[in-house]
Amino acid sequence: MRRTVKRLAGVVTKDLKDKLNHQSHISVFQQKVLAVLLGEVLSSTVYEALSVAMAGSDALTNAQALIARSIYAVAISVYSPVMSWLLSNTHGKYAFMATVASNHANICPVLLAWGWKNWAAALDTWAGAELWDEIVVAVVLTLLVVAVQAMPCYSKSKAKILAGEGTLVTRFLVLLSSFGLTLGYVWNTVATYAVGKVQKLESSYHFDFLIQGVYTIIIGTAITVIIVQLKKHGGGPAPTSDVEAQVEKVAAWTGLDAVASNLKSLVCTVLSFIYGWGLLDTSDDFGFGIMFQCSSYSACSYQSNFVYAMIVTGAFAQGSAILNRCKQSEACGPALSQAISLQTNAMVLTVGWAWMNFYSTFMSDATKTVGPGMSVLLYFTCMLVIFMFNSLSNFVLAMAETGHAKALKEAIVELVSGGAATEAEV
Repeated sequence: MRRTVKRLAGVVTKDLKDKLNHQSHISVFQQKVLAVLLGEVLSSTVYEALSVAMAGSDALTNAQALIARSIYAVAISVYSPVMSWLLSNTHGKYAFMATVASNHANICPVLLAWGWKNWAAALDTWAGAELWDEIVVAVVLTLLVVAVQAMPCYSKSKAKILAGEGTLVTRFLVLLSSFGLTLGYVWNTVATYAVGKVQKLESSYHFDFLIQGVYTIIIGTAITVIIVQLKKHGGGPAPTSDVEAQVEKVAAWTGLDAVASNLKSLVCTVLSFIYGWGLLDTSDDFGFGIMFQCSSYSACSYQSNFVYAMIVTGAFAQGSAILNRCKQSEACGPALSQAISLQTNAMVLTVGWAWMNFYSTFMSDATKTVGPGMSVLLYFTCMLVIFMFNSLSNFVLAMAETGHAKALKEAIVELVSGGAATEAEV
């Protein structure tokens, strides 16, 4: 009887871990997607306000756009570390306000990363559209980030933050850890330069999709092999199956997921975003080009963007959940685990970008007939709505996860106590 009880308890415990794993995966997937959307929403709202202040109803020049993006990048570079430091002590509490504060602390690094990504996009546009211009921007930014990350104070500060001992000063010292997304963007621009040139040889949505698909398969395979080899030689933390660490944290997007080998960690982060943009561009070419017959998301209506975002969300959320189960299985080795992490990250980026595109087209349509002042008000109102939705959804998921874990743990206790009572009667 005792063996039977232990066996049943083991089965229930495994089921507990699997269900907690799945619930945590859903929570982190949703949090990352909404972090992408919030990063763009906040950046767009401030950019709209600055555009109205600088040019009124006129469009900004490339130089003015770069100035506006620079102002926001500097502002978010102050806001993000300060707020994440102030709100960091609320982790683990599930009252509504505490959950909102904790969630905001988690996404602050993503807001910072997205602000600098948009700055890099404006810098790229200002510098020029030739390949040489793209390479110069990518190389200069990369050398700057590598030089800063090579400093001893950077590594020490990063180690303190990972150990939970970070101060406000240490958070400012590791600001450039959030440049992984920025570098991924500029190097993806370089990597896809030839793809764009080839696609212009034939005016066909099917041809564009085919070329993009071939590129994604080639670059995706190469990046997977490179990252697996780098991780194998100490480029990052070993995969784990623990419930507490089964999926990447939101902060992992910013390069704060490993303290060892900063250069390897940076390379892996940059390559993972290039991989992600490959899947994103392939999905967009199929969805908007082949299915909706649009040259880009901006050429389609916001209704079409909404349908596309819903389909991508359903497909990739389910797909990532299946991949997560595979990652937690005993048969999943380190190489396959890294490949799954890459694909999951790409799925999150694609879903987040799809909703970001819906937001952009929706706001363009909503503000096309209103004055400059009203457009800023509409952007600000939409930002508040999205922020509240993000807060409420994260609170519900947090409460559901906590309640689910408590119920299953109580079931284990009842099973064990019931088995012990039965054994005593026998």
